Amino acid sequence: MRTSSPDEVSVSSGDSCSDEIRAPRQLGDLLGGAARLILEVSQPFPGDEIVPTDDERRRASRFDVIRVSTGTYVVRDRFFDRMAILPLG
Repeated sequence: MRTSSPDEVSVSSGDSCSDEIRAPRQLGDLLGGAARLILEVSQPFPGDEIVPTDDERRRASRFDVIRVSTGTYVVRDRFFDRMAILPLG
């Protein structure tokens, strides 16, 4: 249930007497986050077979996607310590 203010959200636990007001969350960089998620779930990529399955690099998030300007992102691949520039537009 939403309150009249767009900056607040009212969440009810089912009991009409106990509404809780929470601060809004920052959305962050949705495009960069979506790009990182797509890269993560699209694995494996050609060449990945040279990284052993028990290598510690496989336990962490592989990609960083960082917005460096309004229309440009840098994608870092932690497996191979490489970066690529992703221009938009």
